[in-house]
Formats: sequence, C-alpha cells, structure tokens
Amino acid sequence: MSTTIDDKISLFTKVIFEKLESEYSEKRKRLIERYEAEKSAVEENLKIKMEKKISEASREASIKKDQMVSKAKTEAHFEVLRKRDELLEKLIDELKVKVRNFPGTPGYLEFLKEAINRTTSRFPKVEKVYYTFTPEDLRKYEAEIKSLIASLKPEGEFEILSGDSAMLGGVIARSQSGRIEVDLSLETLLKENRAKLAQLLFSELGLEV
Repeated sequence: MSTTIDDKISLFTKVIFEKLESEYSEKRKRLIERYEAEKSAVEENLKIKMEKKISEASREASIKKDQMVSKAKTEAHFEVLRKRDELLEKLIDELKVKVRNFPGTPGYLEFLKEAINRTTSRFPKVEKVYYTFTPEDLRKYEAEIKSLIASLKPEGEFEILSGDSAMLGGVIARSQSGRIEVDLSLETLLKENRAKLAQLLFSELGLEV
C-alpha cells in the first residue's frame, strides 16, 4: 500500500503553490515578457537565416529548397524549446529554495499536520507505525506532533523518530513489519513530482509543457 502521485501532488500544490501564488504574480509577468522577447528574437534570427538559405538555394531544385526550409524550421523549433527548458530550470531552482525555506513559514505546521493525517490513513489500525521527522521539526513542534498522532493511533502503536540532516521536512512513516512505507517528506515530494511540477509551473505561466 502506498500513497498515490495524485495524493502527493494535491497535498504539495495546496501548501506550496497556493501560498506562493501572489508572490509569483509579478515574477510570472516578467518571466513571460522575457520568454516572449527571447522567443521572438530567436525566431526572427532564424527567419533571416532561413531566408538567406532560400536565396542561396534559389538556383537549385525545389526539393533542395524544401529541405533547407525544413531544416531551418527544425532549428528554430529546437532553439525555442531550449529557451523554454532554461526557463523551467530557473523556476525549478527557485522552487527548491522555496521548499527549503518552507519549514520556517507560518503555514508549515498545517502542512505537517495534513501530511501526518494522510500517512496515518494508509496504515491498518492495529499496525505499529514509526514516524520520522526532522530534528528541527521535533524541536519546534514535538508537542503538536505527539498530540496529533496520539489522537489517530493508540498508545503503543506508534513511535516517533528523528531523521537525518538530509531530510528537509514533512514526514516518513513505516510499518513495523516494513511492508508499508509512506514518504511525504519535502525532498521526496519535489523529486518524485518534477514532471508534474513542470506542468504546473508552465500552466501558471500560460506556456505549453
């Protein structure tokens, strides 16, 4: 039994993207303007090259000209895709920074509570569950974490563990038998859903993926 990609996406986007929507509004506008300007410049440059190639090929057979036009169009297409991918990488890098900073924001505790609820719902009621959190989360929210889990699982059916420094936030839960593991840590949410995040980011920007 495992949490689905849709579960992870809905949880992640709810607490990350909705909270960053207003902050990204102005940045989105600037990025679109820059992307369109770069795209237009690339297309214009390649249009000139294409016209030059057509002119050079005017004395050759029509099929040769068609081949050159096709090649120029292909070059333009891939250059636009390259610019688009550069924009994606920039946005992903910025999102990574936001994710790393997310545990220090006011909305993080609500995210953590929802993550605990979702992970717990994936385990049989009688199964002992080991919950792993970051040392910082336990330092700041240990009382809230214990209270919530105790309301969901009877005493003796859960244990709270401290994760290592590589864990950014969220929760990882594992059954005592080891057969079930639910990972809603921030780094795993970001890693597993990169493709979906790309789609969501470009949707926010009004661009095609």
